[in-house]
Amino acid sequence: MARKSFSILEKFKKEKEGIKVNIMKITMEKVHKVALILIRNNKFLVCKEDGLDKYIMPGGKIENNENFIRCLIREINEELGAKVNKNSLRYLGKLIGEGEKNTFLEVELYQGKVVGKLKPSGEIKTIEWVGKNDKNKIKQSSRFIKNKIIPFLLKKGIIN
Repeated sequence: MARKSFSILEKFKKEKEGIKVNIMKITMEKVHKVALILIRNNKFLVCKEDGLDKYIMPGGKIENNENFIRCLIREINEELGAKVNKNSLRYLGKLIGEGEKNTFLEVELYQGKVVGKLKPSGEIKTIEWVGKNDKNKIKQSSRFIKNKIIPFLLKKGIIN
């Protein structure tokens, strides 16, 4: 007998009709992060961590008793060896969506500038500037960057 694929709604209808359907349960970890959008020449900065094969946004998880700004300042210093210019920060909003490996991301997104030369440090091994037409770099980017960050930046006119 051939296997048939059903949507979730169809599965519930079939079960109601007395047809047993197995539904795979997926547990997703919720991760709350703060990320910084740095723009140069109509491109935004991404980075790769040791052990990851996808580009991610600079920033990170909020630690105990940190507000978003303190987290961003700490993470950018650790990851890029630069200081965030606090006066340049502009809150863009919260983006929510699926991340990699069964994660559900809530990302507090800021745009701003840094003081000092950007250089990968700590867990970051590579940094790159990505524009909307950089197909290879976009292909190497995380699902969240492709599905949430890039469309958001284009819609807001931050990159074009």
